[in-house]
Amino acid sequence: MLFKKITTLLAVFIAATEINLAATYYVDANAGNDANSGTSTSSAWQTISKVNSKSFSPGDNILFLRGCTWIGTITFNSSGTSSLPITYGAYGSGVLPVIDANNANAAGIIQSKNYITVQNIHFQNAADSPGGTMRVSYAIGVIVQNCEFYLTTQGSVFIQNSSKCFVSNNTVTTPTYLNVQTDGIYSQRNSNNTYEGNHIVISNTEPTNHDDCIQSYLDTSLIIRNNYCEQQNSKLQNAQGIYMTDGAGTFTVYNNVVKCPNNQANIIGFDNDVTGTGSLALYNNTVIGGGGNTLRIPKTATVTVKNNVFITTYASTMIEIEATLGAGSVFDYNLYYRQDGNNSIIYYSSNKTLAQWQALGFDAHGQNVNPMVNDSLYPATNSPVIQHGCDLCTIFNYDIDGVTRPQLSIEDMGAYEVKAAPLPVELTAFTGAVINNTVLLKWSTATELNNSGFDVERNNGATWEKIGFVTGNGNSNSVIYYQFTDKTPSGKTVDYRLKQIDNSGSYKYSDLVEVTLKPSSLIVSNYPNPFNPSTTIRYSIPFDSRVSAVIYNSLGQKVDELTNGIQTQGDYEIKWNAASHASGIYLLSVTAVALNGSDKSNNVIKLNLIK
Repeated sequence: MLFKKITTLLAVFIAATEINLAATYYVDANAGNDANSGTSTSSAWQTISKVNSKSFSPGDNILFLRGCTWIGTITFNSSGTSSLPITYGAYGSGVLPVIDANNANAAGIIQSKNYITVQNIHFQNAADSPGGTMRVSYAIGVIVQNCEFYLTTQGSVFIQNSSKCFVSNNTVTTPTYLNVQTDGIYSQRNSNNTYEGNHIVISNTEPTNHDDCIQSYLDTSLIIRNNYCEQQNSKLQNAQGIYMTDGAGTFTVYNNVVKCPNNQANIIGFDNDVTGTGSLALYNNTVIGGGGNTLRIPKTATVTVKNNVFITTYASTMIEIEATLGAGSVFDYNLYYRQDGNNSIIYYSSNKTLAQWQALGFDAHGQNVNPMVNDSLYPATNSPVIQHGCDLCTIFNYDIDGVTRPQLSIEDMGAYEVKAAPLPVELTAFTGAVINNTVLLKWSTATELNNSGFDVERNNGATWEKIGFVTGNGNSNSVIYYQFTDKTPSGKTVDYRLKQIDNSGSYKYSDLVEVTLKPSSLIVSNYPNPFNPSTTIRYSIPFDSRVSAVIYNSLGQKVDELTNGIQTQGDYEIKWNAASHASGIYLLSVTAVALNGSDKSNNVIKLNLIK
């Protein structure tokens, strides 16, 4: 029996050790050596070949030295897990590390591998065939973020047959002339991917090849949001912004700036051409074209088009709908502007003015006026887009730049939410914390002028509701502290915001605070670690439980029991004073057994006592 107990404790120890076995490897093209261990900056590897020859474990990090250049292709040959991805990134200071494919292949290839994150690397000079500066195929959970791509092939990221992948916050540029199709992102046969926050500028002037900012083919249920897409060339055709063909599911496209001022083709297109059955949700985009269709829907589809700004630089039909719209389709709160002054804005069986379009039951709140935007398509302070949208904040709360929507009482049209003039109250802090199954909100102001007070609003994922009011201090030049307790929170996470109201009735919303009420699993951490002689242990339990917290030494011997009793779901904190124990590695095992017997959860972490 004793042997079985020791064996079990050793298994726990080994499991805990494995959780922390994730390693970081360093690669230095100048001072590295492939004979090194790679596990420190002073013993870095040198070549991509060494990286490609190594199998990595979930949670590992492979970091390339900034300022260095490697010639070749990274082949990502190991998979992480959803909670422990394998991450390829950068270390040091200066410009991003460069992976130069030397026109021989892609600069990075992810094939049939899952949960890999690639970030903070510059990729360039990929071969024109088979496509992709970064090529991703048959993958799950891949993230490509904060990278730079110098595009010499079809797609900075060419992604196919993959799911739940993110391509986000990357910068994409091209040569001014290259006889190759240079799409910013090329996506085909994927499902549930997200392309967001990318800055894509296509400068390629070669006239015959397609050079779209984002192209989707045979995909299912994509999210395309917060991208800046620009055709910075003189091409009149084959230079589209965002084009989606033969998709399925719902394509949610919002908060994008799509700038194609010379292109006479389709700036945004949604085409259920041959096999497509997809639907389109197009919200808060700002789109400019050079005479072509700012939006084209050639085949029957169900679409929702709201809060968009469509601009064309000279005569043509702005929106072209070539087939009957699907049942339930909605157009409303859109602004249309033709710079040539022509009032024909929609083709739907025939050219129609806004009034004729409205007579068909569409765009009852639409406008046909000058949006008054600058070269970056940002609205002037007196633009008609301001406060003329509809409330879509239940879908998203921010614009392309992360500005909270709405700034005033009504959301703006287009990708940008114009920042409201500051009210004379400077909010300096806003936090929320769970205390005994209630949420304590605290905030402070640095100065106040005519401050009537604060509405406290809560969102459980559906709508905002006012749950209280806290009276303001009126006028003050010193820091004022406020707090409010939400006694009835519900759900796993809750968002809160403040509506600061001055004496004239003007108001402004604060940023959001998200509070996690119910953890999905037993979470355990401690700080500091290493420690001497005491450390604070924090844990969150997902259900009412009998909880035990026991300390073991490296031999599996129990040396302390910190708690053993019934605790309700929530966050807890205890301290362990190890003054009477020797230096070494200790194991903390926290077990929570649901009172109703429906569940049991255990978590083991290492505690490092150094005296």
